[in-house]
Amino acid sequence: MRIKRLPAIGMLFVLLLMGCSHAPKKPVEIPLGDYSYVIDSLTYQIEHDLIKKKGVPGVIVAIVDDQDVVWQEAFGISVIEENKAASIDDVYKTGSIAKVFTALAIMELYEEGRIDLDDPVEKYLPDFHLRTRFSSPAPITIRSLLSHRSGFPRDDIYVIDELGVRIPSANLQDKIESINGDYAVYPVGTRVKYSDIGVAALGRIIEIVTGVDYVTCMQKNILQPIGMHNSAFFSNERINENLAVGYNVFDGKAYPVEQFDICDLPAGNMYSTIIDMSEFVKYIFKVLDSESPAGSDESEIISSETLKKMFVDYYPHDSDNSLGLTWWLGMGLSTPELIIHHAGDNQGFRSIIALLPYEKLGFVIMANGSSFDSQSRFVITQQVLELLIETKYGVTPVDEPDIFIEVNDNVLGEYVGNYSFQGQPSKVLLENGQLYLHLDDAVIELKPLSETLFKVMDAPVTTTIEFQDDVAIVKQLNFYFTVCQKLEAPEEVPEFWKAFLGEYTFESTIVNEIIGAGEIKLIENNIPFLEVSGDIIQLRQIIMPINENEIMIIGGDYDGETMYFDTDQKHLRFGGFMLKRK
Repeated sequence: MRIKRLPAIGMLFVLLLMGCSHAPKKPVEIPLGDYSYVIDSLTYQIEHDLIKKKGVPGVIVAIVDDQDVVWQEAFGISVIEENKAASIDDVYKTGSIAKVFTALAIMELYEEGRIDLDDPVEKYLPDFHLRTRFSSPAPITIRSLLSHRSGFPRDDIYVIDELGVRIPSANLQDKIESINGDYAVYPVGTRVKYSDIGVAALGRIIEIVTGVDYVTCMQKNILQPIGMHNSAFFSNERINENLAVGYNVFDGKAYPVEQFDICDLPAGNMYSTIIDMSEFVKYIFKVLDSESPAGSDESEIISSETLKKMFVDYYPHDSDNSLGLTWWLGMGLSTPELIIHHAGDNQGFRSIIALLPYEKLGFVIMANGSSFDSQSRFVITQQVLELLIETKYGVTPVDEPDIFIEVNDNVLGEYVGNYSFQGQPSKVLLENGQLYLHLDDAVIELKPLSETLFKVMDAPVTTTIEFQDDVAIVKQLNFYFTVCQKLEAPEEVPEFWKAFLGEYTFESTIVNEIIGAGEIKLIENNIPFLEVSGDIIQLRQIIMPINENEIMIIGGDYDGETMYFDTDQKHLRFGGFMLKRK
């Protein structure tokens, strides 16, 4: 039995501490409408960087210009054990790209007048509620769920089926009820909290409104009208016949991941081919061009006006990620065009789709290896989009030079302290008039662009840190934000904290096994810290006890979520885990 390592370090560590590969330098001006350089550049990156260097077994890719598929290609191996070459007919799991399709089904119901985006969730799930620690809470609505601003926790369980752990089958109603009575993570509408279970709730609303199970509804109302005939939200004989194998890649060696359906159908269980994903891109562009109402054409699910509503950030904030209705907005390019995108991970598969909807340019790339990580996907996607814009419109990217300034030591001193960078203990220190970030074993120079904004020097991708009040806002690739909390632990440890300190066994309630040994301890400056180790799991996470029965998780993917102390059973539980004192 193997379990995915918990996401303790997250994107921040990955981007700051790893190297970054780049496409070859552009040697000549690109002729308008000639995509050959884009194709040659991307081919080089796939063959040299992804397959050769990173050990990704196989890659499938497509470039779309309006209704023309400019390029579809498959590279590498789809099934290593059979030495089966990759093909554009191969079926891959798209991971979280499934969320975009769930949102499309919601928007169809909205256009038909069967739901309102500002309907409270309780209208459809009357027995469901989240507790809150926030004053005057706004209602959780369909719109806030679509925008990942609902305050829902990330998911009902932390154990993800990445390495073959079977999550017990559950219908969507049972899944949602598993967090009934948990605390909201953030106030509604205030901050992005990416939530799989929030999208599962949307899937359940689709079932309630249509009276049809989610899988059947999506096949009939979404996939078939688009022309995605080799796609599905649940495996079947046709899907399994061409299904590639997903692999976890460690130290250049690929380990096959058992493929099966997960209970997060609306959030991540979609199967598709690169041919079908190209049809989806073409469908988006076609609808945007249409002036006809939805329903006048059997293939049109929603109207252009309704589709455009998906590309609006209804809760904009300067220091938060920009999301529309499940689509992430922007990609950090120097050109002003709107970009929408979504990435996905599932069972050894990695993917990303990125569109310039009004320029009618689309890019899809999927791999069957976990080493096609977030950094690789976003860097490649940014480079391809810039080349596509230059090829179609002759607009070249503009690199603005960094202009550093001098900042008074008194101002810099306000930023010194301990921070939770993605759940890890870190420090910002002032040495000889210069700020440094001490992150893991790295010492990173921060150079001021303004009194509050600093560039992270020698990072493999563009990264800045902005200090605001008691947080540091990390921005990577010019679009991806992470909020890192400044830690102010008390000089004297509260008495009730001491009851949590000590050694524990770490058990999975999903498979009813001990999977590691853990300890809750105080580290420097009396910061509470949870550390778990085992053959199949590693977890290092800042925590903060808030009363005798509850501990809040600080930073990382599960920031703001709560661990509960069961007074009857005398153990801590969170998600699908239990900590039992030794």
